[in-house]
Amino acid sequence: MGSRRKPAKKGVGTPRTPAGAPRAAMVRATSIIPGVRWQIGKVARWVAFRFDSRLGARATFSDRQMMKPWRRFRSHFWPLVAALALTAIAFELADGHFIRRNIADARIEPNMIEPGKIAEFTFKAAGEIPTFDHRCGGIVRRWVIDSLGVVFTLTDVDAAEVIPVNHGSFQFIRRFPVPMAMADGPATYHSLVTRWCNPLQEMFWPVVDSHVATFEVKR
Repeated sequence: MGSRRKPAKKGVGTPRTPAGAPRAAMVRATSIIPGVRWQIGKVARWVAFRFDSRLGARATFSDRQMMKPWRRFRSHFWPLVAALALTAIAFELADGHFIRRNIADARIEPNMIEPGKIAEFTFKAAGEIPTFDHRCGGIVRRWVIDSLGVVFTLTDVDAAEVIPVNHGSFQFIRRFPVPMAMADGPATYHSLVTRWCNPLQEMFWPVVDSHVATFEVKR
């Protein structure tokens, strides 16, 4: 291998390159910054047009604002009709669900009864229930259970079929026959009242109330 020698430094007497003489061309490395900036700008423009932000070009007025009044009304007409129809259906389904329907002092008279006799389910109803029964349709499903747990189904009656104890009072009576086959001992009377004020309510969301009263069967 040859000896490594450092290049000699120019001395004071070394002549300098005259001004204006051609020099060796300088090679610069290619920068990636312009390309990255172009890609960022492209993404920014896409985001601006995609989300309709202020970064992108947009008209002073939107297409909906430039629309004629009658066309704007036509575009809102059917959604408005659908909203009103859904609101009306909701009101029809909720009719009667939120009125006061309290039943108090429910009992069977006479409390001790022989099989084959007629008993009376006596109760005190709130003022809204009689009005509700006459304004809307309804049915009462009834059954009794004797001391042995045997269930006896009674005849269904209309919800409005009640007998007022005194005119103008809130005391009412529903009568039912005590089955002959009931065993002696304590028994219970059950009633399930289903009311509806329109066909939609009858099919989908009727107003349901249940009542229970105790009595005793003795021969």
